[in-house]
Amino acid sequence: MKLRLRETQLSLNNLVHFPTLKQLFNDSNDNKKYISYILLLKNEFMNIFADFQKYKNDFLLFSEPFSINVEHVWEDLQHKLIELQCNSVLKSKFETVGVSEIFKYLGNSYPKLKKHFSHILSRFGNFYCT
Repeated sequence: MKLRLRETQLSLNNLVHFPTLKQLFNDSNDNKKYISYILLLKNEFMNIFADFQKYKNDFLLFSEPFSINVEHVWEDLQHKLIELQCNSVLKSKFETVGVSEIFKYLGNSYPKLKKHFSHILSRFGNFYCT
């Protein structure tokens, strides 16, 4: 939304959010170059978020395993996910330790879920490990 606003304002030669540009340029033709950069940036963000959208249910399973709709996950995980969601001890533990730690408490009963959690966790590197 902010990029869209910046793009519109630049096209109207409104440099209120670009004080440095305002000092450097007076001609609206100079803004066209920067509008193209904003368009490139917007396209990059759309590509990145399109990838996230593609894996939305995988991320939801990782971040909200006790509340995700079982029908939205891979079929080979559904039965074990139902067992997990019905396990009040693990649900309580999840509320205490959070996303990055819960897979440590799953034991040998949930190998596919543990593998899924580890896979998603590895995508974020140290983000969840701090």
